[in-house]
Parts: sequence; structure tokens; C-alpha cells
Amino acid sequence: MRTVEGWDGMTERRLAGGDPLAEPETEFTVSSAEPAPGCARLHCTGEIDEATAPRLGAAIRAARPGHQLIEVDLHDVTFLDSSAMNTLVRHRSDDYRLVLVRVPAHIRRLFEITGLADIFLA
Repeated sequence: MRTVEGWDGMTERRLAGGDPLAEPETEFTVSSAEPAPGCARLHCTGEIDEATAPRLGAAIRAARPGHQLIEVDLHDVTFLDSSAMNTLVRHRSDDYRLVLVRVPAHIRRLFEITGLADIFLA
């Protein structure tokens, strides 16, 4: 990693290859709870992107045993990209229901545009 000065006098951190280092606005966290028998709720916070989507996938896999319903609570998610959407699609199964709850309007719109709203939104 290196620091470079731009034409405007601002400095930014860059990876060794010269690409800007994207720092998340807020750190991603995921916690789990069991609000009802057979139901797991994963509460996510921060940004879900290429770097953090694998952690969401791991949390979904860990929540599967003994649950027929897995709710992913996105209320405190500030950013979600196609990597996160891909993770959700890949973790759908006939063995359990995977739904998104408390979805902010800006993220809900992404699921509507991509045609995934009917599949994931409760």
C-alpha cells in the first residue's frame, strides 16, 4: 500500500498496483438470534460487498441446521452490491426459506430492479 497525492492536493491510499483502496464507510458485522423455534435471524450492519459477502454466506450456512426459515435483517446495512446479491442467490435452497426483512428503501430498490424482490423480500 502506498499514499499518493492527486492533482487537487488530496492524498489517498492506493494498493501496490495503483488501484484506490476502498475503505468501507462502516464495518460489516453479522449476528444471529433465534426469535422463534425453527427461525434464525441474521442481523447485518455496515457494508456488504465483495470483501464482506463471504462472511454473510458463512453466517447463512451456520444458521441452516435446525431452521426452516432464515431471515436476513438488513435494517442497518448502508451499502449492498452485486456480490451480496449473488451470495443470497447461491444460498437459496429447497431445504429452508431465506428471506430479507427490514430492508431499507435504497436496498429494496436494487432487489426490485433485478427482479429478485419476489424471491427474497418478505
